[in-house]
Amino acid sequence: MQAIDKKKVKLILISEEASERTKQNFIKKCKEFLIPVFVYGKTEELSRCVGKINKVVIGIIEKNLANEIVKIIDGGDING
Repeated sequence: MQAIDKKKVKLILISEEASERTKQNFIKKCKEFLIPVFVYGKTEELSRCVGKINKVVIGIIEKNLANEIVKIIDGGDING
C-alpha cells in the first residue's frame, strides 16, 4: 500500500485466493491512483514468480514489465 501511495507501482496482481477484504482494499486503492489491478492466479504461482512464499499481492514497479504482463493477461496490446 505504501508503494501505491508513493506512486511507485505500475501494476498490482492479487491472488484469486486472497481474502475478499484484501482484494477490495487493493482494488479500491488502485482505482484511486489509476493503477491497473488484476485478480489472477493462485498464491503459490504468484509467489513462485517472485521467489517468495505465500505472497497474495504483488506490485510491479517497472513500467515495461507491467505493460507486458497486462498484454499477456488481456490477450492483446495496450495503448500508452
